[in-house]
Amino acid sequence: MVEAGDVVFGLFHEHTLDDESGDDKLIGIFASEATAEEARRKLLGEPGFKESPEDFTIYPFVIDELNWTEGFVTIR
Repeated sequence: MVEAGDVVFGLFHEHTLDDESGDDKLIGIFASEATAEEARRKLLGEPGFKESPEDFTIYPFVIDELNWTEGFVTIR
């Protein structure tokens, strides 16, 4: 069971489109960095992912910790 303070790992694919907009996907949340990396390797041959394998990122997250601490602005 995951508890406050535990670390999990988010696997993302953050791809920039031709018009410079972002196409960001949360692939999954994993109990270890190793399982997140295994999932990344499984997707490397799939359409879309195989054309941009460098766009995968694994981020650690602490359970019950605020990860975004400020506001934001939208630029159009």
